[in-house]
Amino acid sequence: MSLAYSRALCRALPASYRAFYAKRGVTIDMSRAAQQLTAYGDALRAAGLELTTVSPDESFPDCVFIE
Repeated sequence: MSLAYSRALCRALPASYRAFYAKRGVTIDMSRAAQQLTAYGDALRAAGLELTTVSPDESFPDCVFIE
C-alpha cells in the first residue's frame, strides 16, 4: 500500500517559543528558528505539497511540531 500526500499543515512560530525552551536550559535563536521553519515550508512546497500555515498558539509554545 502506498500513500500519496498533496497537502501539508504547518503552524507559525509563536513568540513564546524561546521562553518555553529557555526554562528547560535550551537557547533558541528566534531568527534562525524562523529561517529553518521557512526552509521547511519551502521544502514541502518543492515536494509538490500545498502548504497551509495556521496561526501560532501561544499556550502551546512547541506547537510548530504538528506533524
